[in-house]
Amino acid sequence: MTEAASESFTVMKLNRAMLRHHFHNLIATVLFVCAGPELSAVEQGKLWSVASPNGKCSIELRLNPGGKLTYSVSRNGIAVLKPSPLGLIRDDESFESGLTFRSAEKPMPKREQYQLFSGPKSQVDHVLNHRTIEFLNTNHASFKIELAAGDEGVAFRYHFSEPSGHSHEIRSELTGFHSSRRHQRLAAALSRRQPICASL
Repeated sequence: MTEAASESFTVMKLNRAMLRHHFHNLIATVLFVCAGPELSAVEQGKLWSVASPNGKCSIELRLNPGGKLTYSVSRNGIAVLKPSPLGLIRDDESFESGLTFRSAEKPMPKREQYQLFSGPKSQVDHVLNHRTIEFLNTNHASFKIELAAGDEGVAFRYHFSEPSGHSHEIRSELTGFHSSRRHQRLAAALSRRQPICASL
């Protein structure tokens, strides 16, 4: 088991050329995806979303019956990732099901500047639209998901408001990626030239 602090961050790049990015903090897994033709399924439940400044990239978060969370990703109105599971289990609390909505912030723009160790551009300077949605589990423990959308991709991360210096063990992370068959075939073809997935 890994010793986890309070956050994990997942980033997905949506360009057809499969741009690269990185994950921040813990439980980091990189996924490169390309736009596919299949539209997201319509589900019942509460829905929150955030779109990129240019409106092309979007990530949606949904609370389904039973209190389970899913997310979906689209580019230019076309589904890239179909509804995929979210959640994790800590050593003291479960955030897998039975979640209830508590609050949601309005989307806000934020500028990010950082340096990459490799890639065509070493210096990154872009604007992302951010939004935080908070849920409670059956024990009323807080569980936040932060969404972000930029012109080149989208991101999400789990956030726990724990006292400074406090840590937990992550026993299971339930995050999944459900892509269309067309995207899977395209990813397999591209994998012959470059990695599709990597772990940091």
